[in-house]
Amino acid sequence: MDEDSSRLLLRRIVSEAGIDCWLDLPDGVEVAVRRSGDRRITFVLNLSSQTKHVSIQGGDYVSALSDRRFTGGNLELEPGGVEIVAEATGAAAIRV
Repeated sequence: MDEDSSRLLLRRIVSEAGIDCWLDLPDGVEVAVRRSGDRRITFVLNLSSQTKHVSIQGGDYVSALSDRRFTGGNLELEPGGVEIVAEATGAAAIRV
């Protein structure tokens, strides 16, 4: 099985299992997702010395660092940058 087929199969398996999976992260970027009930908070860290772009899956989000609201899309992280996002429905109580 080639790499693209393996990736497609893995996406299907994790999707059916209800697992958050970030298969297409740029080198030097780490993501951690924490859940509590129906609240989900996503930590995105750029550990590299270069600006990175990270695709966030669709949905309404709010930044816990800046209160900026956005719908899924691309995050731009400066070298060493961090973003903490929460789904907008549970975001009002989130403070860092």
